[in-house]
Parts: sequence; C-alpha cells; structure tokens
Amino acid sequence: MSCKNWRTTDMPGIEIVDAKNIIRAIRRKYGYDFSNFALTSFRYALDRSVMTHHLRYPELLVSRILEDKDFFDEFLFETTTVSLELFRDTETWNVLKSEVLPRFLESFPKPTVWFPDMYNHQDLLSLLILLKIEFPESKLRFEASSVSIKILDAVATGEVLPKQLESSVENFVKVFPSLDIHSFLKSVGKVFHFESSVLHEIRYQKQNLVFEPLPERADMIFYRNKLIKYYPEEKFAILDLLTSRLSLGGFLLVGIKENIDEYVEKRKNLKVIDTDEKIYKKI
Repeated sequence: MSCKNWRTTDMPGIEIVDAKNIIRAIRRKYGYDFSNFALTSFRYALDRSVMTHHLRYPELLVSRILEDKDFFDEFLFETTTVSLELFRDTETWNVLKSEVLPRFLESFPKPTVWFPDMYNHQDLLSLLILLKIEFPESKLRFEASSVSIKILDAVATGEVLPKQLESSVENFVKVFPSLDIHSFLKSVGKVFHFESSVLHEIRYQKQNLVFEPLPERADMIFYRNKLIKYYPEEKFAILDLLTSRLSLGGFLLVGIKENIDEYVEKRKNLKVIDTDEKIYKKI
C-alpha cells in the first residue's frame, strides 16, 4: 500500500486503491460494507485513524482492524463519530415543539422513535429534553442503533463535555428562552451527564451499515445529516429502507442541507411537511 503525507490538508493521504482494499478486507472479515460511503470521506477517516494510533503505514491499520475486534469497534467509533451539538438547527426543534409533535402525539398514543446509524446522542438527547419540558405525560419508546458498541455506550451515559455544552446552551436558549439546560445536568468530574429521568425507555441495538436488524416499525425517524456521506445513487436505497419501517402517517427528518426532492417525487410515499426543516410524513 502507498500513501501521501499524512498531514496533507487538501487531499486524503490514503490512496484510492488502498481505501478500496481496506473496504474489501472489512467486508470479508466483518460483513460491514463501506463501499456505499463517499470514498473521499472514507479516505479522510482512514487518515485520522492512522494518525490517531500513530501508525506509520496503512498496512498496520489493516492488520489491527482484521486481527482485533475491539480495535475494529474503536475504528467504527472513530470513522463515524462527529461533534455533539444539542438542538442543532434550532428552527427544526421549534417547528417540532409547536407544530409537529402535538399532532404526532395525538395520532400515536405510544409511538416508537428510531435513531438509526447514530454517531452521537445529540438528536436523541434534544428530543428527550424537549418532551420532558413540553410533553411530560407523553409515553414513547426509543430505538437507538449504531454500528459501534462504543458509540452506544457513550449514548447510554448521557455524557456531554464542557466544550460540547457551550454551543448546546446557545441553541437551547433559542428553543426555551426562559429555561436553563443545566437543570437537566449533573456534574461528574470535568464532564456533565444528563439525569437518569431524561434517559428512559431507550432500547439500544447494534446494527450493521444497512440498519439490520431492522425494528418492526417506527412512527418517527431521525436521520439528520447522514445522507451526505452516501453517493447520490445510494440515497434511494437508504431512504427505501427507512421508509419501509416508517408507519403510515409517521414522520421522517433529514438534515436541513440534504436534498431528497427527487426521491419524494419518484417514490410518492412522503409528503413535505416543512420544506426548510426537511420534515416529511409518510402517505
């Protein structure tokens, strides 16, 4: 295998052929298929992993991935995790609070909300807090799934680092101007944890990259800011999987910068509820 300078900032250091070889090796060993990912993004993720673990050559990364299952889970964590920012895209949460959730909770007495392919717990925690404040009597079930056990363990703790909390506080105030997010937190050393009463009715499930095993059904699905990592032709397959488990009348949320207009037009199984906030309803 060959590679460029690891500290190059404009292009990935891992060569295309090397990245494809790594993808094939992972698929054979673990059944995880990264070939649907945008290759450039995956190559950058490989660069980060090589640098994080101080590996001189990409061959050493491959060896550790294939020989050490714990390291492979660490690799999954590193290649999928992103920065945590509660109530990201605040207008989305305001629309949910005032328009979508009242109708949703009226239509589904005890709904299931699914968070597939989780990188972190920003949307899950945001929704749990919103429900606790605005709809404290509501009864919901939550499905939280990820390719990485380490991600699920981090989600289950409800941990938020001080730096992560700074932007979260600013967002929270825009959704709940008269409240303090710290009322839901307890300090544990140098980090914060959300109180256990917030983290309830959550079922954690390890899933592969195409969400198997799939939940029986979901009445609301959060898949925000994740379609961007797939090639355009793969987005249809992902959306087909998601909508196949979405209840009639259920809601799908994608990222505000993600465009699924072509899918909506061709499949005709989703109705646009909010164009700007990318909220859809299954019809």
